[in-house]
Order: sequence, then C-alpha cells, then structure tokens
Amino acid sequence: MTLVDEATSFVDDLDEERMTTWFELKSKFITRYRGDINLIMVMDNLAKVQHKKGEPVLAYINQFRAEAKWLPPEEANSPLVASHFLRNLHPNISDPCCLRY
Repeated sequence: MTLVDEATSFVDDLDEERMTTWFELKSKFITRYRGDINLIMVMDNLAKVQHKKGEPVLAYINQFRAEAKWLPPEEANSPLVASHFLRNLHPNISDPCCLRY
C-alpha cells in the first residue's frame, strides 16, 4: 500500500463517523499513525492552523479526498506526500515537515 493509499484510507475510514472538531481528527490520526512522528507533527500543526482559520473539519476531509485522486502516480509512495497535500491545500504552511510542536 502506498502512502497515498494510506492517507486516502485514513480519510475514507472517517465516513462512518461524525467528525466535528479538529481535535477529533487529530486524535484519530495520531491513534492510527502513532509510530510516525513526522506525520503526527504535520497533523498537529495542520489542526492548529486550520482551527485558527475556522475551516470546518469536514470541508478539509472532503478536499483532502478530492485532491488525493489527482496526485501523480510517481509520487504515490513519496515520503513527502503529506507535505505535497498540505502545500497544495494550505499554501500558508511553507514546509510542514519542518514544523515543530
């Protein structure tokens, strides 16, 4: 399974749930990817930034799902896939992989 598949799978698994807050999304993400500190840092910072901007979490989930379909196949297993999504969806985050808690 590629990283894109993993990300898409995570987002698709949220369909059954009523996700209403960034805290809930971050908690689910951390539970699933607790072994990958880089991905956890990305999600933590994304949640902080988007919560401040007031973007509804469901809107982000739907946008993430839509963008995942168009990621070029050669990037489907790149370790920078999280950065790719965040830079394209949220240009105000310059380099999410370098963000710290």
